[in-house]
Amino acid sequence: MEWLGLSAGLEALLALGTASMVVALYLLRPRRRRVRVPFVALWREVSANTRSERLLSKRVHLWSVLLALLIALALVAAIGDPRFGDGNSKHPVLILVDTSASMAARTGKGTRLDEAKAAARKILRGLDPGTPALVASVSATVVPETPLSDEHALLFAAIDDLRVDGPAVSLDRATSFAKARLDGVDDGRAFFITDGVNVDLRTTTALTAIPVGGAGSRENVAVTALGARRHPLDPSRLEAMVTLWNSGTRPRKVALTLVGDGRVVDTASMQLSPGERTTRVLPNLVAERELEARIEATDGIQDTLRADDIAYASVPRRRPIRVLAVTHGNLYLEAALLLDGTIELETASPADIPSTAAFDAVIFDRVSPPAPSTTPALYIVSPEETTGANFPLSPQGEVPRPRFDRTLRDHPLLAWLRLGDVNVARAALLKPDAADTVVAGDARGALLVTGTRNGAPFVTLAFDVRESDLPLRVAWPVLMLNAVDYLTERTVEELPTVHTGERVRVPASTGEATAEWTTPSGTRHAVPVIEGAAEFVPTEAGFHRIGASQGERSVGVNVDWESESGAPAPRNATAAGAEVASTAPSWPTRPWPWLAGFALLLCLVEWWTHHRRLTV
Repeated sequence: MEWLGLSAGLEALLALGTASMVVALYLLRPRRRRVRVPFVALWREVSANTRSERLLSKRVHLWSVLLALLIALALVAAIGDPRFGDGNSKHPVLILVDTSASMAARTGKGTRLDEAKAAARKILRGLDPGTPALVASVSATVVPETPLSDEHALLFAAIDDLRVDGPAVSLDRATSFAKARLDGVDDGRAFFITDGVNVDLRTTTALTAIPVGGAGSRENVAVTALGARRHPLDPSRLEAMVTLWNSGTRPRKVALTLVGDGRVVDTASMQLSPGERTTRVLPNLVAERELEARIEATDGIQDTLRADDIAYASVPRRRPIRVLAVTHGNLYLEAALLLDGTIELETASPADIPSTAAFDAVIFDRVSPPAPSTTPALYIVSPEETTGANFPLSPQGEVPRPRFDRTLRDHPLLAWLRLGDVNVARAALLKPDAADTVVAGDARGALLVTGTRNGAPFVTLAFDVRESDLPLRVAWPVLMLNAVDYLTERTVEELPTVHTGERVRVPASTGEATAEWTTPSGTRHAVPVIEGAAEFVPTEAGFHRIGASQGERSVGVNVDWESESGAPAPRNATAAGAEVASTAPSWPTRPWPWLAGFALLLCLVEWWTHHRRLTV
């Protein structure tokens, strides 16, 4: 036995002093008051006691002092706060609580995390006072919420503050954490409170697994995937791919809503069979930065997990570029380039050509460049209007009625194009170098050639588009936009599907050391820029924003609902088969409340016997 309130010596001294005081007060009986009566002999006869009656009176008074002593000693013992232990009370205990996304699923009286918190509190209440314990949250990583401490009030507060995290739980890291903390400690114990989703609890013996959530509903529909891409023929519009999963046992009806940049852009109704996964492609959406997919049950069945009813995707964006068009005037050319809102087009006359160093690409439309271009360039030539030594390929004649008979279909310039039926009145005869690539043409000459001159790529179109029906076809703007992308090596930024707990790299300027990262909850962090990309590891689902000199970028981050939306593990699948009740002793380890209650009960007994003249 240990005394937490007072030491054993002080407790004995206080008990002795209290007992002495009670006995002294008992012996100091009140002096009888003298009363004058008219006939003393009569009163003496009434008040006379036999010897046996006087002895009985002393015995009754002895019960009175014993009750007083018991009351006083019980209170003294309660003040001392005694503690009973089994000799192992100082061995540390680790309480690991699963805070992954699946712990937000509802059960009968709350969420799985609420049930886990109750289990953690029960473990803590069952520990002997003075036993050091630690509370940690487990998702993709293990985060100690408290140090190893015997201040149980601190531990209870940490349990109350636990919140659901985004990433899936890592059993390996939880096991490694427990082994590292208990290394070299005899009889230390580690409890892992989890719903068992996405983990096999039978693979570890370092943790005593305590399952939760088994009594909750398993009817759930989740958005497990959301992707968006720009339409190749119209970059202003999107196509979205959404995957839904009914992990429950009943047919479900849901309403799907797509939200682009805060506005509803499409809706659909879907019906899912039990266990069914279905994917739907939704075309012709309008959004510039962000796209969300939300579902809502329309059949009156409540979802177990509401957090998986929404998914986030970043809209692919095209890097803005500056293009200079040197032309006598060509509305076909200008109209094709203005279809892409990310192209900043400037035009110039042949007599007033500015420096091309400030542009990403330059287009010489039937104009001879004043000097060999060191900027990526597109040359539109014709037999009589474009001659000179500054062309990468100077015309050497004329080809009447050429055809696109030979094409490199896999070349980026011809992506999404078929030019076999284009009619051309005449074309310039070009003689490519051996290192150049003839992308399209016929046996008589090349119509579309690419290569490199002066360290810069070039594309040459060997005919005046006004002498063909190409500008009347959809292929014309696609060809011009493909040429600009090819010359500037510009591609649509395709961020892969990002899950919580995974490292994300977002392109940033190489001249910056850090970038500002804003989480969906509004928290701001400074993240490093490594090799031209800002790196961070999100733990929260939603849109994360990275601010840099190139502008703010939005990254949609989702929980891996394919694994987190599952049902909890059955109770018999735990590592040690331990229930929470087995951690608590069957008797109270801190009996001071019982001692105080015993003292109160004795007071009631003393009051009852006193008023019945039994202990007076």
